[in-house]
Amino acid sequence: MGTAGAAATLPGPAPLVCATRRVEASLAGSGDTARANALLLLAAALDGHPATDALADTAVLPADNAAPPPVCGNLELRPALSATAALMADARLSLLNARKNEAMRALLQTAGWQWAVAMLLGLLLLKWSRSRVTPAVGIAVSLALWAAAAWAGRVPWPFSGTRSFELARLGAAWWSPPAAFVIVLAGVAMGLLLLSRARRHGAVPAAQAMSSRLGYPGLVCATGLGWLLLLDLSARAHMGNRYLALYHQGHLWLAMTVLCVMLFLRQPLARGLA
Repeated sequence: MGTAGAAATLPGPAPLVCATRRVEASLAGSGDTARANALLLLAAALDGHPATDALADTAVLPADNAAPPPVCGNLELRPALSATAALMADARLSLLNARKNEAMRALLQTAGWQWAVAMLLGLLLLKWSRSRVTPAVGIAVSLALWAAAAWAGRVPWPFSGTRSFELARLGAAWWSPPAAFVIVLAGVAMGLLLLSRARRHGAVPAAQAMSSRLGYPGLVCATGLGWLLLLDLSARAHMGNRYLALYHQGHLWLAMTVLCVMLFLRQPLARGLA
């Protein structure tokens, strides 16, 4: 009576409690393989792993011979594990979406300024790349500036998976520490600056003339129109589109970073290809 009462009054969602109690009961009997499978599947369910449902249907699991806890009702071990995995996946997704919602609301307030600063920063680096600056120095300054821009704008890392979301500044406060990718970019920039100091006697690049008066203005217009469209879709369209502008923020930052790095590699690449 005491065990049944504890199971019945145990707080928590019914699938989670049922799966836990059934796995606990299975540890007293069955073979080692079945018990190990039950424990591994329970761990996968607690992690919200999407493969839990398929594995639970094919894995060797302990037989449901013991009387089920009252909280289980007619729910057996396999469907309990599947339901627990779905429940935990939804819980993790809700936390992830809460962070995205907060970042999206902040982006809608500052999107115009962020785009304008990004375009201005790209223009300044474009003009500087036409001078006699060495590639190492130019790339180092570009990486340092775009790392600082990512930190200031809380840009999301564009290569985050579906189950993760990493902003360049961990908190909304300005004294919040930077994310790992910002620190890595700053470290690479510092290393390139030290390398350029050690090789000060290398060949000085030739100054470059403007090749097109429409290239960069065209980029500004294209990114600006795309920025406005995605912001409108995020704010007014279907709920499934609500994070489009947030993802585009990271992609735009990455594209501008790569563009500015390539500006200082034009002459070395041209010599290598020739």
